Amino acid sequence: MATTSNLIEAVGLVGGFTLSSMMVPQVWKVCKTKSAKDLSWIFLAQYFVGLTMLIVYTILHGLWSLYVPMLFEISMLTSQIVMKYVYDRKGERSDEEKSMANADNSFKAQSEGSTEGNPMYNMS
Repeated sequence: MATTSNLIEAVGLVGGFTLSSMMVPQVWKVCKTKSAKDLSWIFLAQYFVGLTMLIVYTILHGLWSLYVPMLFEISMLTSQIVMKYVYDRKGERSDEEKSMANADNSFKAQSEGSTEGNPMYNMS
């Protein structure tokens, strides 16, 4: 009987880590591209809440073969949430900088263009 129980726990542990490890390629891609714009905040929030509730459930029931991989999974999810926050803020700043640079260039072009035909600025 103990052998069957150990086999069942092993199947649960391998299955749990197989599912949890699916987060690794996504985290790797976000790290590599430094962009998380394709990740939805709603998805991340729902995933976090659901996973947290499942972890509590499995801990209360002593299902270690499930909560151990889930703890790994929630750590990967948390890293995605942090990267989403950081990279989205960098993207916003980058967009603001581009917008300000465009406005500055536009202002320079307008001021340069407005003095060309103006006799007050033409000293020749």
